[in-house]
Amino acid sequence: MKSVKRIIFYLSTLFLLLSIPNYAQTIKFTKKTGFRTSEVIYKVSKDGNVTNLFIQIGTQKSYHRIDSDNQTVFWRIVDSSKDFDMSITREGNRYHLCGVTKGKSVDKYESGRGLPWYQNLAYICGRTVSPGEVVRYECFRPGEFSLVTMEARTVKCHDLDGICVRATPVGVKKKLWHADYYYSPEDGSLTGYKSVEGGPGTPVTTWKRK
Repeated sequence: MKSVKRIIFYLSTLFLLLSIPNYAQTIKFTKKTGFRTSEVIYKVSKDGNVTNLFIQIGTQKSYHRIDSDNQTVFWRIVDSSKDFDMSITREGNRYHLCGVTKGKSVDKYESGRGLPWYQNLAYICGRTVSPGEVVRYECFRPGEFSLVTMEARTVKCHDLDGICVRATPVGVKKKLWHADYYYSPEDGSLTGYKSVEGGPGTPVTTWKRK
């Protein structure tokens, strides 16, 4: 049964790669978590006022369509190692979730909260978060695919090069987790990232643009 699921995921990934457009720009980052080093690949192209963004992080591949207001309108994420292949489309103020996660089929709608959908803040933070401004947005947690409300603001960070935008959950969870995105003041592009992507004791993960 596991081998059948793995074949399905491989075919889904192949379909994702074949169905995406030709990308005009490729951006690479070195990812470090403790002593482990890997690569993060961003591929970007324009289709009129829509930005197509493809991201590969290890076995995880995702495809985003972003409108002229920097809001996500479609997101698909595939990860064979974590047993999910999900697509989410925004339809007005609701989301259509469709795919497979944890071996179970999903086809449902979820109401939005009236906030911008920034599924990939890393790519657009330099164009959406101004110094001194607090931006509230919503996104889906990968793996669980639950809708969460987030806040982003510029803060003083000196670990990596660039202006730092810190993203946190709203409410009491703000004190438990945050992610820092660094972007270039010249063109707003991502230059680095820093966060803990796990429970207590998990090493810090950083990205640095090559």
